[in-house]
Amino acid sequence: MLKYKDPQAFGGRYPPPLKALGILDDALTDPKVQDLALRFRNTGWAFILGHELGHVRFQHKFYNEVPVPVSQANEAQADQFALELMRRVTTIPMGAMLFFQSEIYYSNNRADFDSDKQWQDYVAKVATHPLTAERLKVLSERVDALASDFARGQPNKAAAMETVHFIGSRFAEFAQFLNDPLLQRVMRAKAEKSAPSSLAPRREKETLRDFPIK
Repeated sequence: MLKYKDPQAFGGRYPPPLKALGILDDALTDPKVQDLALRFRNTGWAFILGHELGHVRFQHKFYNEVPVPVSQANEAQADQFALELMRRVTTIPMGAMLFFQSEIYYSNNRADFDSDKQWQDYVAKVATHPLTAERLKVLSERVDALASDFARGQPNKAAAMETVHFIGSRFAEFAQFLNDPLLQRVMRAKAEKSAPSSLAPRREKETLRDFPIK
């Protein structure tokens, strides 16, 4: 909705997140919620900062100084550098998963182009750091393979490893989304047709009302 809906439809700005999602106003005063939100935010920032440090470490040139394929390869290398930093300090990359989950819906995808050729041309000739299925598959495989390292030092290593494997599986699901143009078009249609109120908790099958039969 943030990507496809005009905020003017809501008086120039979107409704507050807690209201749109049907979350209680005092939810953030709960210590458990605060702790979880802080860990998600911090591990997300850790990945992003590690990624940018990767560009510095490998002395990557600016996007306008290298061909698009080189820029894309640099992005993948910076991803791996960030994961390696987090592995060494045994930080489970949950925030990184949430960051990419947001990015795959907000960034350009096949549904934003009129034809497959336009989309392929964009990826090959314009997009310096696109989210691609291949990029996310590599992240998925790397996270999954290093589950034991990420979980090292956690109070409950078995539970921590299960969480890391879950993160790896989510990256794989993101890759599947990026390989499914039909699903991307459905997501766009839903975003364009649905109201923010549809984000609030609803009973089973109520989401069918987003697409009334004419």
